[in-house]
Amino acid sequence: MDRTIKSNNRAEGPLGGLNQSITARPRRLRQTSALRGMLRETELNARDFIYPLFVRHGHKLRNAIGSMPGVFQLSVDEAVREAEAAARLGIPGVILFGIPAEKDPVGLENFAPDGVVQQAIQALKRELPDLVVVTDVCLCEYTDSGHCGLLNLPGSEYYQPHLPEGYVLNDPTLEVLSKVALSHAEAGADMVAPSGMMDGMVQPCAARWIRTGSNICRCCPTLSSMLRPFTAPSVKPRRAPRSSEIANRTRWTRLMPRRRCAKLPWTLMKGPTC
Repeated sequence: MDRTIKSNNRAEGPLGGLNQSITARPRRLRQTSALRGMLRETELNARDFIYPLFVRHGHKLRNAIGSMPGVFQLSVDEAVREAEAAARLGIPGVILFGIPAEKDPVGLENFAPDGVVQQAIQALKRELPDLVVVTDVCLCEYTDSGHCGLLNLPGSEYYQPHLPEGYVLNDPTLEVLSKVALSHAEAGADMVAPSGMMDGMVQPCAARWIRTGSNICRCCPTLSSMLRPFTAPSVKPRRAPRSSEIANRTRWTRLMPRRRCAKLPWTLMKGPTC
């Protein structure tokens, strides 16, 4: 038997006969480099990136981050230099994470007009007006507990006696997050990116802008909203750049072994972008 596979401009089976059951043959679109390039829909280049900057108080500071070689906590002046270098490479935007001078139960510097992120936004926009400036909106960098939300503690103005002590309060946290988002927008941010894994955290930010007449930038949850809340060892190196405490989040993060529970919180926290 002749087992030679012959080409006769027809789709052929393994022994040279036409395999009528195969109706889709995408290999035809991958035959040459020119054909593959012409049909490519997705490309990755510098303009697709957002460069993360971790900013702290001080001057000419570049504090190395042990868990992330080559990454630094930067003073505002150094952050501007770093952003300029990124812009020269064609990277169109940065995302700012702040390290406050002091931490407290609410994270007051998070929405202070002279907070380190607010200072960095203003400096970047002054020196690089075309740079897209995105800001992380969360509490964990600023709270002494290291949690992304306010804790239910006796003596706090948010204390709710019917809830366990230390419980992460969702709705009071939304009010603080909206203050943070507004302060970043007023400082000149192009986009704020809530990442605290609180249910419904986007809509309050937009609502506060509208109430105050400051509807001046876009609010969109970041990918870190999906990644950060995992109660896994991989959380630690991602939190080190922000000098954030490692808090136990088992009770309020997603139940990952349950597929539906893993997906649902993303829908709940997102709400409408604006």
